[in-house]
Amino acid sequence: MSETINHTRLVGVILSWIGPRVTAVSGVCLYCDCPPVRVTEKPAPIEGYFPDVCLITVPSVLTILGEAKTLRDLESLRSFRQMVAFLRFLRVHPDPLFILATPWQVAATAKNIVRRAKKEAEADSIPVEFLSDLSENAQRP
Repeated sequence: MSETINHTRLVGVILSWIGPRVTAVSGVCLYCDCPPVRVTEKPAPIEGYFPDVCLITVPSVLTILGEAKTLRDLESLRSFRQMVAFLRFLRVHPDPLFILATPWQVAATAKNIVRRAKKEAEADSIPVEFLSDLSENAQRP
């Protein structure tokens, strides 16, 4: 599969995981940076980075940022800086959650990178949900 298809599939894993968990929450605004979403419907940038998934509520009671990382993308400096920015953002928002979806082969690496990013962002208290392309609710192409 191409890198774009793999990435889009991982974004689908995040969206599938979020869906059933927020059905009882009112005022949900869900943004996704994936095709064929228009630029005006994508999440706002955070420190110059666009999250793949952004869920906020009105009034503000819940904030979720989701990021999909492919094998090639996970260990890049850009991805690390992006995670640090997202974790810093979540520090000041209500009931925060960071979700990272990766291929199953790099789950341990993903956890180590997030641990370092949380330390860098001074965001140790931010909960993180790790998902993989083998997650129970992963969408199959």
